[in-house]
Amino acid sequence: MQGVRPQIVDLIDRMVNGEPYADAVLPNGEKVKVSEGSETWKATREAERLDDPAIAEELRPVLNDKTKAGPHRAACFIIAKIGLNARNPRCAEILIDRVRSATRPRDLHDALGFLGDIHKPAGTDISPILALLTHKNPSVVRDAIQALSNTDHPEAEDALITLAHTTEDDFIRAPLHAVLAHIGTPRSYAVLEAGARSKIRDTKRSAQFALDTLRARFPAAR
Repeated sequence: MQGVRPQIVDLIDRMVNGEPYADAVLPNGEKVKVSEGSETWKATREAERLDDPAIAEELRPVLNDKTKAGPHRAACFIIAKIGLNARNPRCAEILIDRVRSATRPRDLHDALGFLGDIHKPAGTDISPILALLTHKNPSVVRDAIQALSNTDHPEAEDALITLAHTTEDDFIRAPLHAVLAHIGTPRSYAVLEAGARSKIRDTKRSAQFALDTLRARFPAAR
């Protein structure tokens, strides 16, 4: 990891290769192995507290198709946590750039999976995410939907409304409704009302929850 400060290289190594279990004793005296308190658990908690955007820039070269799965996912995780803690939209842009260049499904999953946590202001280029809403792999579409959470860009809602009109896949519709609950406006009411009439429980509940959330947020538009 050339160009990455040694402390972060060590942190990623502990996140990926550290001992995943720690010894614990139950109230009855039984000895067991648990994840909490393990080396990887401690490293992950340490990564969650990072807030220096310069670290995210250092990790950019790590996000490529030659990076092994563990370090790639750890780097995406760190960049997302820095973006969240520092409220730095540049971190979202770094992960979106990775979405644009990724060729392996698991790399797309890593980058998209953490993008939803980071604020993406209206000026952010979210076109690489929107392009994946028509991907042939439903799992990639689902990841792309969830990546649009915490987005201020109006195109995000428009794209999700269009997708809601064209898909009958409940694997996609439930997370779509969940994201609209966060970023939607009264323009989403029609597709959510249609979803609330679904016979599929998760689809129906997610749509009704989104409707209730948006109606509370926009009381004048009921």
